[in-house]
Amino acid sequence: MTSHTYDIIDFDPEVFVQQYWQKKPCIIRKLFPNFQDPVDADTLAGLALEEDVDARIVSFADEQWDVHQSPFTADDINESCVGSWTLMVQGVDNYLPQTKALTEKFAFIPHWRFDDLLVTYSVAGGGVGAHYDEYDVFIVQGMGQRRWQVGHKLNSSSEKLYPHAHLQQVKPFEPIIDIVMLPGDVLYIPPFYPHQGKSITECFNYSVGFRAPNQSELLQGLADGILDNDLLTKRFCDPHRVITHKRSAVNGHDIFVLKQLMHQFIDLDETDYLLTEMLSKTYHPIHDEYALESPHSSAEMLRMVNAGLTIAPNLGIRPLYPEHQTNEFFVFFINGRRYAVDALDRPFFERLLNETKLKITPSERLQFSSVNILAELVNEGFYEVLD
Repeated sequence: MTSHTYDIIDFDPEVFVQQYWQKKPCIIRKLFPNFQDPVDADTLAGLALEEDVDARIVSFADEQWDVHQSPFTADDINESCVGSWTLMVQGVDNYLPQTKALTEKFAFIPHWRFDDLLVTYSVAGGGVGAHYDEYDVFIVQGMGQRRWQVGHKLNSSSEKLYPHAHLQQVKPFEPIIDIVMLPGDVLYIPPFYPHQGKSITECFNYSVGFRAPNQSELLQGLADGILDNDLLTKRFCDPHRVITHKRSAVNGHDIFVLKQLMHQFIDLDETDYLLTEMLSKTYHPIHDEYALESPHSSAEMLRMVNAGLTIAPNLGIRPLYPEHQTNEFFVFFINGRRYAVDALDRPFFERLLNETKLKITPSERLQFSSVNILAELVNEGFYEVLD
């Protein structure tokens, strides 16, 4: 039985962020009223067969867990789907435009935090066992019914079980949430809360996941940017050195000065750009599929802008920019690529980067250099012209 403490009837994003986000799990009833699945089993299985798609099949039969990882052939799928089984496909939002409405519902969380959409199809009894994730996730119930249980928060040192080399689980737990979800219901689970879902009937689930880089990933991303751009050349110096009688000891002052060298870089404006560049990178660089074979010239794009056009982002792009910028150029990133436009055109590009579709009119009065960038974004497949 689930306490009403974890139950939301009328969803308000501001209340949710204040009371639940990264604090405690909750069930959001009928967040998607009259929910219709954007995919079917055949479509999902077909996507799982694609060479670059990350998919796996988790099955439980004869008291044994089994896991099969993509790439798959049709025979692989047929042979792996035994007992109580589940097909899981990552990054579906990068391939199927009809899933966009699912992810857009959670746009009150910044885009840089969004990871991807995992779509799960299960037969009755299907699931992956009790486990926890290190990221936030909204699980949308599609067709069918699934029983979900969520326990009290664990920590990263909690004992993990491995019933299969590619399947991590945790010990059984006392649930604080125990609910059967119906189509359109949503379960939010913060990091480190153990949970398990078991399908009651054939069903679909849609997991909208949010990434959270750890310190190692942040430092690695900055290190890559530093090396690529040859940014840090300032060396340690010690003109006020005093003699030492312990040549192997690194004294506290030296450690302090070395740390200061690193802090000086962290505080640079360029670090804001490097972090944003890193956060804009994706694991699914499929925008290349949308690159134009016959690219628009800047003059053509200017004529299109003057005539009025509508533009929208293609699948698989992650546009980001540091909000605090005071330079003469407005800098933004898409999938790890850096762009700089005249700061006068910042309002236009902010709208372009934040909106799901943008009507461009002649009244925009864009700088010609910005028109060049707009043509580049379309030609490279990040954006498409709708009319």
